[in-house]
Amino acid sequence: MVVAVGVVDAQGVRGSAGVQAAWSALGVAPPGTARSLRQLFGVIDPDWRRLDRASRALILAAEAAGLGRALASADRDDVALVVQTGFGCLDADRRFAACRPADVGAASLFPGTLPSAAPGALAIRFGLRGPTLCLCVDDVDGADDGLALAEAARLLEDGEAALVVTGAFDVLGDDVRGDLSSTCDAVVALLAPASASAVPLVPWHVLREARQPFVRLAAAVAGLAARPTPPPSAPSP
Repeated sequence: MVVAVGVVDAQGVRGSAGVQAAWSALGVAPPGTARSLRQLFGVIDPDWRRLDRASRALILAAEAAGLGRALASADRDDVALVVQTGFGCLDADRRFAACRPADVGAASLFPGTLPSAAPGALAIRFGLRGPTLCLCVDDVDGADDGLALAEAARLLEDGEAALVVTGAFDVLGDDVRGDLSSTCDAVVALLAPASASAVPLVPWHVLREARQPFVRLAAAVAGLAARPTPPPSAPSP
């Protein structure tokens, strides 16, 4: 079941932790700055400026989901991470390729030039030490929208993880040309085994039957009342 969810998109940041803010109100373009992180969550992170934009979007979505609080009592060795992306690190790749050989700023961009950089940054930030997967998908027609969600469910059902953080992200800047267009989208959800003591934020059967479950999950966040994120119940060993 889905017990926490957060979304970052072109409009703003929102999630089950109770946050709902528009970029226009924050006065910055997505995915924000270190000041945005402080405004939204009271977090001061001196390393934020070093992160690529995809990593920022994914981490902001996780903060909006209240992931740190939801995992407070969890054994991080048993928390898996499965995300999917269509563009991967293309935004960071393009920025790095545009740098001149003598540009000292190129070094700070290089760590983001791997598709797994963003989920890696998310795993480090929240101390996730279980299985970690980054799936590169063809999302042109939305047919692959639920691959990460399906794999996350499989990890739970097969007992390979007690909890699974899953999501999707795609970030491209305003300077793209041709058939590409600017985008900033990230969804992060926490999946836990079914529990009689916890109410799912989004019914699991709805996501299983949806053609584009991550799109459905993102849309569902808009209807969530601001309420504390319930801690998940991990199965007993």
